[in-house]
Amino acid sequence: MKNMHVESFVKCSRAWITFQVPTGSVGDPTFVIAVVTALVTVVLAIATVYQAYESGKTVKEMKATREAEYTPRLRVFLDIVQTTVVVLRVANIGRAPCLDIDLMIKFEKDAKTVDTSRFRRDSMLPSDFVDLLLPEMDFGQITKKIDSVKIIGEYKDGHGKSFPVNKDISVAEFVGTVKSAKLANIRNVKSPI
Repeated sequence: MKNMHVESFVKCSRAWITFQVPTGSVGDPTFVIAVVTALVTVVLAIATVYQAYESGKTVKEMKATREAEYTPRLRVFLDIVQTTVVVLRVANIGRAPCLDIDLMIKFEKDAKTVDTSRFRRDSMLPSDFVDLLLPEMDFGQITKKIDSVKIIGEYKDGHGKSFPVNKDISVAEFVGTVKSAKLANIRNVKSPI
């Protein structure tokens, strides 16, 4: 099928060039003008096809960029609220709503499940978040009850496309990071004297 189109195009091109280029001597001015016109026309046709091809690529890139920019992004992480209270925060950090959120959360200590929880929500708007309670919420005591949080699930965008969630959070790493940050802040405080 594709070869038929190519053959038809070649036949039409030959017919057009034969029709456009009059027979005559090379020194005849009308012959030279007709040949130059035919060549310029072919060059312009090639340039137009190339421009259409590049425009198509640009449109595809713009569509991919728009989709990436307006994709929901669900982030699950440990956070400190107030002074010493640790929560599991589920937040939509994207620019589109998360739909049909379904997460299974396992709290583990020494590779054994201590507690499980399920988080379901129909929708979560951009910049929206929910703080979930942990089996132990006190920052100083959290590593005694749990050492990891595993989150498995999925959510969808407005077009029904599914996005998987598979996250393993180390509580000891979180505690160490927070303590390092607090220590760094204490060192950076300047004396008023």
